[in-house]
Amino acid sequence: MMLRNEPALYETGLQIHNVQQHHNHLTSSGNIHHRLLSNRQCTHCDLRGANLRGMKLAGANLAGANLRGANLRGADLAGANLQGADLGSAYLTGANLGNANLQGADLGKADLRGAYLGNAKLPEAYLEDAYLKNADLVGAKLWRANLEGAHLEGAKLGRTQLGHADLSGADLRGADLKRANLSNADLKGADLRRAHLWGARLQGANLEDAHLRGADFEGAHIKGAILPDGHIHP
Repeated sequence: MMLRNEPALYETGLQIHNVQQHHNHLTSSGNIHHRLLSNRQCTHCDLRGANLRGMKLAGANLAGANLRGANLRGADLAGANLQGADLGSAYLTGANLGNANLQGADLGKADLRGAYLGNAKLPEAYLEDAYLKNADLVGAKLWRANLEGAHLEGAKLGRTQLGHADLSGADLRGADLKRANLSNADLKGADLRRAHLWGARLQGANLEDAHLRGADFEGAHIKGAILPDGHIHP
């Protein structure tokens, strides 16, 4: 009889253990949400997959937080500190990240369509394959950022600082890059058809194999740039 009961006892123990783990997770999540709402301080918090849709987190300190896959659609993160945060595959459509500090943050494959990132700080940020269609990045700082394969169709990038950034294979069709600083940027294989580059700085940039049909380069500075055919502009 004891042998027959042992599996049942074992299963019951597992159930109790799992319920306790679930309770602890809910308690932890509740505490984190309370901290976010009360004092907006949650550095290095584990917020993977959290539903933070539409939350008012302007000026919050989320440095080093794990927000991978989190739902931040329409959230207000203006001026927030997200330095070194993991936002990979996060949902940020329509979010406000104006003046936010995203230095070194991971935004790989994040959905930032229609998001506002005006004057945001993104030096050395990782945005490979990120979705930024129609996003507003006017005046953003993206020095040495990785935007390889990023989707930037129709994005507003006027006066954006993209020096030494990796934009290889990026989709910039119809993007507004007026007066943007792209000096020494890697645009190899990028799609710049119908892009507006009036007055942009492209000195030393790599445009090899880039698609430039219909692009407007009026007043652009391209001395020393590698042209689509591999020649260097004098």
